[in-house]
Amino acid sequence: MTDTIPRLESRPGGINIFYKGKYLYHEQSPEEHARSRASSVTLPEKSIILVPSPLVGYGIKELLQRLPSSSHLVCVEKDQVLMDIALKSFIPQIQQNPRVSFVRTDSIPALIEYLDEKIDWKRFRKILLVPLNRGYILYRSFYDEVQKQLLMYLERVLRNRLTTIRLSKRWMSNFFRNLIFLPNSSPLTELSIRKPPLVLGAGESLEDRFEWIKKVRQTVCLISVDTALPFLGAIGIQPDLVVSVDAQAINLQDFLALPFEGIPLVADLTVFPGILRIWKGPLYLFLSRFESLRWFENPQTASVLPPMLPPLGSVGNIALYIASARSLPTLPIFCLGMDFYYSPGKPHARGTYTHNLYVSHHHRLNPSIILENNLNRQKGTDFLSNGKMVKTDPVLRSFIEVARTICQKEKRVYNLSTRGFDFGATPIEDFSRLSAILKDLPSIPLSPPPPSHSWSTRSVLEFTEGLSETLKDIEDRIEKLISSESRNLEKDTYHRLEALDFLFLDLPEPFSPDTFDIPTAVQLRANIKRYKDLLSQVKKSFSLPRS
Repeated sequence: MTDTIPRLESRPGGINIFYKGKYLYHEQSPEEHARSRASSVTLPEKSIILVPSPLVGYGIKELLQRLPSSSHLVCVEKDQVLMDIALKSFIPQIQQNPRVSFVRTDSIPALIEYLDEKIDWKRFRKILLVPLNRGYILYRSFYDEVQKQLLMYLERVLRNRLTTIRLSKRWMSNFFRNLIFLPNSSPLTELSIRKPPLVLGAGESLEDRFEWIKKVRQTVCLISVDTALPFLGAIGIQPDLVVSVDAQAINLQDFLALPFEGIPLVADLTVFPGILRIWKGPLYLFLSRFESLRWFENPQTASVLPPMLPPLGSVGNIALYIASARSLPTLPIFCLGMDFYYSPGKPHARGTYTHNLYVSHHHRLNPSIILENNLNRQKGTDFLSNGKMVKTDPVLRSFIEVARTICQKEKRVYNLSTRGFDFGATPIEDFSRLSAILKDLPSIPLSPPPPSHSWSTRSVLEFTEGLSETLKDIEDRIEKLISSESRNLEKDTYHRLEALDFLFLDLPEPFSPDTFDIPTAVQLRANIKRYKDLLSQVKKSFSLPRS
């Protein structure tokens, strides 16, 4: 027998495993040593406890006995033969425990996808690696990378949660205000891109290769993010499609005084309403799933929802996703200006609104807010695609990982940028290579949207009236609770609030009967009044003449 096949040895101190040239438990006291380790390690609240290669399960019982109710135990095994031992030894005893997950995998993305279905990441604050034996040493680099990737994923979830707390009222307010545009819009699923898409971000690399854009203009479907519109206007190029997602009013500046009439706009339903109001071309709508809301699943809500996209972070990533989802699968996809990096004080390419704003306001005694916010972020170092080492921050790094995920699924993505980070697209360094790829490809223009019957004025009005009545009922119930100074939620009221979970997106802690108190009730009452007033304005808007 070779050491490539695990050899189980029964000893007075418990079962030991000899595998790949080493004993995987302590030689004299396998069971006691693992249990002692499990009994001594600190298990914080709201933590994911990561146990690499649990083998026969020594120490798992002790961890579970001490595991805080707010924490979760994740056992990960990379080796299939060691997994077979675990399946026979102890896994059946813990399979039904909701606080334990056991995964055999050598794919970290698959592990994250599995955990997404099992746990609510927003509940947790830490990832703690707890090796109980030498199985960890066999694949140490893999298990360390598991902890690193899970921690990065958790940081992204919590960062998104903080963003939701800060921006949720604006998103929901824009959502309701934009309902009036539904009857004259088409869902994103009706968009068909039949020329090779060229996705333009607003990064500095736009300045280097804008001549390439002019040369291939008639061959590609030019998809521009809103931030890049002033740059295109300055060089006299009109895009075929514009993508806009930002909920803040400042993005309206990208659209002012630019002759882009008749061009299709793809917009998030939470975009700043002024952008939809001034747009004169065809309108395609979608909704980024900024939060997993039960309210989205309600049939009444679903009747007015446009197609939903996963949370992708940046407008550039969303434009790339749309290009891949709505174009013919045989077409190549090109990117330019998706750098995910910028020089300090220069957030976008020269000529964009944010760059002009910085240049016009910045001087020695008045530092840029954009630059100041960037400098205040925690920094790490990384290498650009040209080999230059630079400082970057977690927000941009998270955008890169999202773009990389898209490119892993779509092998037809090419990057024309001369600077910025590698995000998984195939680089194109000379124009002859680009010309060769485009040669003999069909040149079919973007077709106008067919007449859409997805939303009617009547269906939108029925939705607003129904939701208004529901909010009025909840408001009355909350008012009674506040008047009586009671924190005891009736079961029916709690279930009704659960179905309207957009009302407590801005609460710092997840809504539950245990966390409900008078201050929470007062905040909910204010949110209800805000959205009731907005819905009333929407109903009035439908009766106003259109300009």
